[in-house]
Amino acid sequence: MSKVVRARNKGLKFQVNWNINDLPIGKHSVPMMSYWGTSIRTNVPITLKTWKNVPQRLLDSLFEDVAITYNIDPKKKKWMLKKANAAWTNFKSELTRNWIWIPQMEIRTAPPKQYNFIKPNDWKEFVQSRLTKEWEEKSAAAKKSAGGHLYHQKRARRGYARFEQDVIEEMAMKRIYVSSVSRAQLWKLMRTDNKGNIQEGAKEVAKRIDYFMHQAEKGEIEDTVRLDVLSKALEEKRYGGRVRGVGV
Repeated sequence: MSKVVRARNKGLKFQVNWNINDLPIGKHSVPMMSYWGTSIRTNVPITLKTWKNVPQRLLDSLFEDVAITYNIDPKKKKWMLKKANAAWTNFKSELTRNWIWIPQMEIRTAPPKQYNFIKPNDWKEFVQSRLTKEWEEKSAAAKKSAGGHLYHQKRARRGYARFEQDVIEEMAMKRIYVSSVSRAQLWKLMRTDNKGNIQEGAKEVAKRIDYFMHQAEKGEIEDTVRLDVLSKALEEKRYGGRVRGVGV
């Protein structure tokens, strides 16, 4: 992030591109999100119980800071704050999983050295909040919910939007020009490794995707918004507010 800060101090502003689903893509999208995540982890206290408790003036200030460095349309602020919520929540989860207990199964009394921005009193309060019965019940419910995830991604680090852009560019090199990739294709590719191996649990769904795509191409089935190829392959209806295969 120091490279980004030096560029900003020189008055440089990085252009970030967005795809048709309003997700950031291009070479500056990754450092922008890294910068944004670092700002959130460093400045939003871990002692706050929920994201709703974060002062709006703090969030406004942090967004103004990242907007000085990256050319971001103000209309993207809502999406950026959703990602901020996820970054903050994931950071607290990481601290809980990896840093509260030291190898001797004793409670860590001081914040980890690599997170020296955490104040000692905040760390103590955070640790105490994770040692309650209420937190244990909440954690158990979250683990149960996560355990129901059947189809793990192979390329999650790139994210759907950037990975879709990679696919579009690869197709363009073969002189196949498209502006987007179908949800079904992306879902399947995200669960395929670099050697072409599909994640074991997703193989049956991948076969159904190929089958329904072939039928749709021949006009034998409808590929509608509410029940497209991916929904058919997953054997589920598509509900408002949750869209698989496009990213957050």
